[in-house]
Amino acid sequence: MVLVVFISALAMILISALYYRSLAFLPFAAGVLSTSVLNAVKVILLDRTVVKVAAMEKTKSGAYAGFMYFLRFLLTGAVLGLVFISHPRVSIWGAVAGIFTLQIAAVATKYFPDTD
Repeated sequence: MVLVVFISALAMILISALYYRSLAFLPFAAGVLSTSVLNAVKVILLDRTVVKVAAMEKTKSGAYAGFMYFLRFLLTGAVLGLVFISHPRVSIWGAVAGIFTLQIAAVATKYFPDTD
């Protein structure tokens, strides 16, 4: 899934570079890259969570899975907040497009199961 996240992010950046035909695509690319890296980290955390929950006993697994979900949610908010507060030139539309790379990767794994 991480590979599909970065491939879809690269495709979005290339399309924006072709659309703008100048360096004006850089804020969009920064938004896509920042949220795509975030999505890659979230996929890795989710994979580790699933492996750990599968090995846990049933009483502890629900609490751990809920905590990790909340941690991924907090991580998303923190990264988006830091990116937009510290770098005001990052395009919000690029960040929104980058957020969709995770959904694209999820759909790709459904229809192309070899992309795990």
